[in-house]
Amino acid sequence: MEKHMNIPENANYNAEQSQWELGERNHNGKPIGEWNYWWAETGHLCCTTVFDSLNNDYVFSRFHPDGTYSWKGEMKNDSFVGFAYYQKSKQETTELVFKEALYKNVFSGIYDWSNHTWQFFNEQNTQIDINGIPVVTIDEFAKNFPNFEITKEFISLINFEQQYGAESYSNTFALSINKNNVDSNFISTWSKEKEFKNKFMPFANANGMGSIYALWINESNKKLNELPVVVFGDEGGIHIVCENILQLLQLLTYDVELSVNSKETYFYKDKEEYEERQNSKQYRKWLKENFSLGVIKQPNDIIKKSQE
Repeated sequence: MEKHMNIPENANYNAEQSQWELGERNHNGKPIGEWNYWWAETGHLCCTTVFDSLNNDYVFSRFHPDGTYSWKGEMKNDSFVGFAYYQKSKQETTELVFKEALYKNVFSGIYDWSNHTWQFFNEQNTQIDINGIPVVTIDEFAKNFPNFEITKEFISLINFEQQYGAESYSNTFALSINKNNVDSNFISTWSKEKEFKNKFMPFANANGMGSIYALWINESNKKLNELPVVVFGDEGGIHIVCENILQLLQLLTYDVELSVNSKETYFYKDKEEYEERQNSKQYRKWLKENFSLGVIKQPNDIIKKSQE
């Protein structure tokens, strides 16, 4: 293999990997310290890896021909750990990061090996879902609940929605941020009493007509995941939907929007017209793995029991 002029003279060609490499080995032939690798055709530095001299551990960074990173991460005992960072290039590249059509709106991403979740970003470094839509972040979302510590259920749901997209896993459901008190002003249409308004914390869209889900502070000293969920209807009606956020997560597996009127709230599914959300299967799998909850078949039973 002819050596590109950018490749150091003492680098060796690895035919199996089709790349040039340079680094030291110990007496057992194991790579130690920093190793550098060059793409054979272009001659650009395509990877730098630093090996631990005692264990099978190393950190690595792969690079596009323009010098920006394409993938970096860490291995311990032959397994990925921590976070992996991926990034496209604005130039022509030999790297395969986010080449699939699924990631056409994504420029960079962070993968958490501990809980197998993604965070995606566009070229402006705005966090987005896989469809390119800006997402609700945990810090922003936590502002919906003043004086409360955000709990695992909400954090996990935010991470899921960031990865798969709002309204993609349960019909019309989307987490929301109470920016400029829009939702709070909506609640104010039922009462101007401060004591009433302070009892409700909006956090999500309940249907495509403008109804919203809110947590009801019905007792003091309760945690966020112990508060009942209510719905404020776009055409009137305030109704208890379920006893806590975990029950709402299970109700979302029914994958239809909530119907609300002045007298009642309920879920109705027309089996002939029903179309499953594109990520509903992933949501059901996530719910089972994280909270040991299955698909709900009679959602209105939960509503009735909660109201009683």
